[in-house]
Amino acid sequence: MDKGLQKVLFVDDEPGVLSKIERQFQGDFEVHTRLSGAEGLEALRELGPFPVVVSDMSMPQMDGVQFLSKVRVVNPESERILLTGRVDVDTAISAVNDGQIYCYLIKPCEKEALNKVINESMERYQRYLASRKMLANNPELQLLAMEDALLGIGNRREMEKDLDHMHGTAVRYMRFYSLILLDVDYFKMYNDRYGHQAGDIAFIKIASRIKNLIRSADRLCRFDGGKLLLLLPETNEEGAQILARRLVQSIFDCDIRHEDSATSVLTVSAGIGAFDPHSDADPSWHASVSRADKALHQAKSAGRNRVCRLD
Repeated sequence: MDKGLQKVLFVDDEPGVLSKIERQFQGDFEVHTRLSGAEGLEALRELGPFPVVVSDMSMPQMDGVQFLSKVRVVNPESERILLTGRVDVDTAISAVNDGQIYCYLIKPCEKEALNKVINESMERYQRYLASRKMLANNPELQLLAMEDALLGIGNRREMEKDLDHMHGTAVRYMRFYSLILLDVDYFKMYNDRYGHQAGDIAFIKIASRIKNLIRSADRLCRFDGGKLLLLLPETNEEGAQILARRLVQSIFDCDIRHEDSATSVLTVSAGIGAFDPHSDADPSWHASVSRADKALHQAKSAGRNRVCRLD
């Protein structure tokens, strides 16, 4: 292999396809090919990291989305590309949500189109390495990049990093974990009535109250808008429900005035998403977040200021 070329891993269960790829991209990239998702993961562990991983969708035992989801755990920095003959919404949604791919292309795919996407992926990968180096050399910038400026808790980037680690550990060592997704009830109405500065103060107070009630091993991050995500390692669904009820009651007891709420005070709703290593085969944490989000919607629909978990 030419050590001056960037490495690309291609995974497809058809030897003829891989032979064609090797011929097409010879001299452009350092091409590695494997015939299955399992072989691809082995190559990642032995020869990685690979800046770009390209996978076919239809493969036995482990399809392309399942494989790329595992790639994200083993080498989260790798750019992931999916080749598929399926042109349907479900495949696209699964690829984006579970595999967190950069791009998916419809087969048959011309060399020029695939080459363009691979080169774009290489550029993204190099930018990622440059930003990581910059952060490593600047502790203050590193802290700012991982922290929500208003609340002083983990931001979305830090949340995903922590979720990757927690889920990977849970899968590897057969551990439980749970997530609590909290949303401030009628928060837009609160901001409209009292102003965004008052909304910021109230949100800071809520986040601070939650931080004071959780363990040092737990992680509180800003999910988006008025939502917070609480990561609970080594915690089953029952334990998460007990804590969530305490949090909801504690926020109610803060007695933050909200005249547009049925309770006349600011409240939160909570949804629980749990991972059970004995019954769940989720390749990534996205399924747990999805369960927490659906449970949160149930709590909202049931009247707010309460905790729900999926049956």
